Amino acid sequence: MTHDIRVTLEGRRYSRQLYVEGREVSSLGIHNLQMRVGKTAVKMGGIASVGTAREERGKGYSRLLFNDSMEWMHNEGFDCSLLFGIPYYYHKFGYHTCLPECRTTIALRDTEAATSSLTSRLYQTSDLPAVRRIYDKMSAGRSGSIVRDEKSRWFPHGSIHLRDLQIYVFESADREVMAYVAYDYTRDSSPLRHELISTEVGAVHPRYYHDIVYHAAQRAHAMRLEKVTFNTPPTSDFITLLSLYGAEQNTHYPAVAEGMGRIINLTSFFTKTLTEWTERAQHSRELSERASLRLETDIGVITLLWQEGAVTLSDTTTADTVARLPQYRLLQLALGYFGAENAGFLSDIEIEGDDTLFRALFPRRLPYLWISDHF
Repeated sequence: MTHDIRVTLEGRRYSRQLYVEGREVSSLGIHNLQMRVGKTAVKMGGIASVGTAREERGKGYSRLLFNDSMEWMHNEGFDCSLLFGIPYYYHKFGYHTCLPECRTTIALRDTEAATSSLTSRLYQTSDLPAVRRIYDKMSAGRSGSIVRDEKSRWFPHGSIHLRDLQIYVFESADREVMAYVAYDYTRDSSPLRHELISTEVGAVHPRYYHDIVYHAAQRAHAMRLEKVTFNTPPTSDFITLLSLYGAEQNTHYPAVAEGMGRIINLTSFFTKTLTEWTERAQHSRELSERASLRLETDIGVITLLWQEGAVTLSDTTTADTVARLPQYRLLQLALGYFGAENAGFLSDIEIEGDDTLFRALFPRRLPYLWISDHF
């Protein structure tokens, strides 16, 4: 079989097409993004728009293109990769669920106590610097979130890709932007639509989340809707505030689907995140002056050394603790999808030796990637 793979770049998105005997038979896109791991960031390849021509399916073309893309991302310096996938398919390429989904719903009748101290208006492009500062502040330290910069596409879609957004900002008396909210935009006010959906919220201080609740309640009332649903991180100040009003939270952990990820380059992933592991180790009250952890995965082996107040990579082949696990389990641990204290639940993780450093580095801290950044 004569085949070649062609790559084109548009903005931050690489398009990769597989040609067989001159015909395009399969394609996918790779978004070049920076994703936070705690307070650090790694180069992440966001896989999207995977497809094979109907008449060419079942011939292994998608697998061929995917496997080549894994090698290509490694050579291009990507540290890990995420995708939003159909159930029980992408695990064959080393991907596994690592992002929960969270929807918190508040009934309109429970918003009566909400008050407003700010003035709301529709978002303008000139508001972007202020909105970006708010986003950066609330996302700092949240694993899974995307680092947005001047080249990022802000609010490209709603809760589903084909749905538009309507964004509002909230100003103080001196016209400083203090908060923002993005809603699915729809003119549909039929009785079949019973909730208003928000895809992102942010504020310079949690006190201004009351303004967002008040605004959402007024908007829902005008649309004759019964509920407001916020898509937000499962652990956040905003969720805490909603719970004080009275709310219902639905956190979904897909089995082998939706937000899935894998490590592409083990060494570079951990090299770029050393300051995060150092900070976590420094906060541990159980660590001795020196400890080491050897991580043995299906894509390579690294050893982390804790000494003199810092975590570094070590060339030693021995360690106080050895953890044997698949690379996707290690990514789940690194992002906090589950914690080292839960590792004993899983048959594909083996721990030998003192696991103090292992537990200090990988606590459960649920990651989140805002819907606005889904690809």
